[in-house]
Amino acid sequence: MRQDPVLEKLLDLQKQNLKPHQMAPMVGMSRYAIIGKLYRHKVKNGYVPTRKDSYDSTRRLNKNFTGKRDCNVCQKEFDMISKYDRFCDICRKTATNLTSWML
Repeated sequence: MRQDPVLEKLLDLQKQNLKPHQMAPMVGMSRYAIIGKLYRHKVKNGYVPTRKDSYDSTRRLNKNFTGKRDCNVCQKEFDMISKYDRFCDICRKTATNLTSWML
């Protein structure tokens, strides 16, 4: 089975350890199109991405995050369950009640 000539050129360039942004001007494609084409070729040939390799695994919050910090409203120390927690439970519930009342 004959491959796409563009894909063959991309595979040759990849063997030369060129990065997608370096390949892009040579083949007239965007680097994202190159990444997608090479990835689809890889999957077609049997690659099975693991959870560790997936893009979004690096973007997920660390579920085991714990710590303490001061509430931004009342300044009392509380246990954090996310690195984005800024308010203690009491202040969070008060703010939720206020916003529902305002609607």
